[in-house]
Amino acid sequence: MRIRKMLIVLLTFALLFNTQLIASEKKLAESTPSQHAGQIGKGEKDEQIVAVYRMSANGPVQMTLNEYYGILLHQIHNENKEQELLMSSQTKYYATRVSGVPFIWYNELGSIDEVFRSNLQTRISNFVYNEGTEIAELEVTGSKTQGSTANFSLSSGEKTAIQVETGISYYSSYTFSQTIKQRIPGGCKGWMEFYPIMKNSYGYLQYGVTTSIYPFYSIYSEVWTDVYFPRELSNGQLDGVYILKQAPI
Repeated sequence: MRIRKMLIVLLTFALLFNTQLIASEKKLAESTPSQHAGQIGKGEKDEQIVAVYRMSANGPVQMTLNEYYGILLHQIHNENKEQELLMSSQTKYYATRVSGVPFIWYNELGSIDEVFRSNLQTRISNFVYNEGTEIAELEVTGSKTQGSTANFSLSSGEKTAIQVETGISYYSSYTFSQTIKQRIPGGCKGWMEFYPIMKNSYGYLQYGVTTSIYPFYSIYSEVWTDVYFPRELSNGQLDGVYILKQAPI
């Protein structure tokens, strides 16, 4: 009986997962025809993914398309969770503002070392055209500089408070640059897209004043803060994923 119940639970989970997968893929407006080794996307007409690579300290490491799609679906899930959290984490007011020296603190509640920011995916190269009729190996060069981002525009004082707590400068930025040889079919164009892998810190920016009464400060408000910092690899490259694509001219 216990085994039967476990099988029913597993089957139910599989059906739910399949339903969510189909819904997410529909949201992405993407499909993967069996006759192609790539993806028909919603960017360029009839575009296909040729290859996907993650940068590493030792150079690019190729990813499978299943890994790439899995990251996209996971990002959609994370965005939905972040939106729900943002809706429930509005500015909080605690006390009437009193006189004193104002300050801003950042109370970090947690951090994630690697977040695949596939929602920031963008084209970073010019189109390279093969106007012939045969496959040609052509050079594609892409470059992208990424700085820090947050869920709202930060003042210099707020950026300083975040740096004091995390030890990471909000002003840090790093650059990805890559030149590759891409085999482009005749009558097609090729290009490179990229999204960064970033470090995430989340918590509350707290606003208050110092006082002469214990505990010698008073916090009157705090704001939910979600910050992403670019990651630099040991070879000096910006951490991230780059995607080679092609489409008919």
